[in-house]
Amino acid sequence: MKKQTVLSKLKEQEKLARRTIIIDAAEKEFAEKPFQKVTMRDIAKRAGISPALIYRHFPDQQSLFAEAYMRGIGKVFEKIFVTIDKS
Repeated sequence: MKKQTVLSKLKEQEKLARRTIIIDAAEKEFAEKPFQKVTMRDIAKRAGISPALIYRHFPDQQSLFAEAYMRGIGKVFEKIFVTIDKS
């Protein structure tokens, strides 16, 4: 039973790592090109994965954009809070 738990944790970590790689690639693509010019194929190529794998994590490009945007906003707020804490 314990072996199953360890395996489940590893699979979950792999899933989260893939998701992070996809979002990283999406952030870069969306930073370089307008939304309409970015394709899931572009993001997949940058991430080094197949486009089909992206759809296992995100139903469409808008969802992926929203996730990348929210993560970016989170980073901005982190910097703001660090700056406030230092003052």
